[in-house]
Amino acid sequence: MSVLGDWEINGNLFKGTLEIKIQGADGSFGGFLQMKDEPRDTVSGKIEGPGAGPTRVAFTRTRPGAFTQVYIGAAAYGPPLNPTGAREEILAGTFTHNGEGPYPWFATRIKVP
Repeated sequence: MSVLGDWEINGNLFKGTLEIKIQGADGSFGGFLQMKDEPRDTVSGKIEGPGAGPTRVAFTRTRPGAFTQVYIGAAAYGPPLNPTGAREEILAGTFTHNGEGPYPWFATRIKVP
């Protein structure tokens, strides 16, 4: 499963946008995460597993001098949304903030490059 594109993310009730700009053949990826009214932070991570079923996803968000957040979860397709068979793409799991937590997070794809 490719995670390239833009995702609407909710991290412990804080909403924002996760932008995945690059993804390598090995599943490594990089981009940005910006919660509402906050600076844009870099993210880097990796997606692993089968393309058709739940797939492990992990990434780190860092704001130097302030915090590190580690996100762990799964990437999956939701049920069909309409008769054409289109399915929502979902990321979900938990994250830690400077080692505290875990806190819940989920994201839905809003834009494919």
